[in-house]
Amino acid sequence: MTVHAPSRRWRQPQAETQLLSGQRDEAAATLRAVQARLQALEAIRDLLGPHFYLRLSIHPGLDAIRMHPRYLALKAAYERTVAQPGAG
Repeated sequence: MTVHAPSRRWRQPQAETQLLSGQRDEAAATLRAVQARLQALEAIRDLLGPHFYLRLSIHPGLDAIRMHPRYLALKAAYERTVAQPGAG
């Protein structure tokens, strides 16, 4: 019985798995960073009020999270405040 060395085809999935694992780790780190930034924005909103959203709405550094549910919640809170009678 002859034993052959693993073919290149068998080694490739391991390399792909390592690549995917690295991409997964990078994505998880990015998600944690976004969550931390949103948490900080929510804390500032709690201190300054919903009108703080106006500053966020024109900040180009936040373009990447404009469709995030927590960002949209900041926007909705501002819009509810403005829609109230007598709100300034």
